[in-house]
Amino acid sequence: VVGSYSAASVTIGTTTFTNPCTMGGGCPSMLVVKYDGANGAVLWAKSSFSGIGTSYCYSVATDASNNIYVGGDFSKNGNTRNSIVKYNSIGDTLWTQANGGWFVTTDASGNLYSGYDHVALNGLVKKYNGTTGAVLWTSTPTGNVDNAGVSTTTDGAGNVYYFGTFKSTSITFGTFTLTHAGTGSDNDFFIVKYDNTGIVL
Repeated sequence: VVGSYSAASVTIGTTTFTNPCTMGGGCPSMLVVKYDGANGAVLWAKSSFSGIGTSYCYSVATDASNNIYVGGDFSKNGNTRNSIVKYNSIGDTLWTQANGGWFVTTDASGNLYSGYDHVALNGLVKKYNGTTGAVLWTSTPTGNVDNAGVSTTTDGAGNVYYFGTFKSTSITFGTFTLTHAGTGSDNDFFIVKYDNTGIVL
């Protein structure tokens, strides 16, 4: 389970965290908790990195080796970065990836995919090597008004699906262009399917 808390402290199981957010005013800090699936017992919990500012967790995914990937916003000195953190099954941090994505998912081969709310007013999808965190490919649609991703998922064949909304007159993914059907500030939704090499299907 991932999320955030703004209290001065929070207790999860037998672990008590003091909110490390240094920006004041009850600002939020990230929280990651692992539970025993059989009985709900807390196995471990993690909070924000020391000295960091506001931080939110938006999604979590696991892989076949029981590693955990967390997508969210982690800020320091007022600069927010959409980032990904990888933990192993006992809660050790294995790697972090700045400029990652809010919405994470994995495939059967251990690769990681992320979808971000918006980058330069457009959505963004990335594929990573799940072991190292290296970026394997990036795909950005084109549009001229705020476009927002909402979620990502994969299927058994390793294809990735990205869902979100757009306000542009049109938005283009690969060779496919969607025309906005609404009026004014209405959101239309999109869903796009990529193969595991980043080609829009």
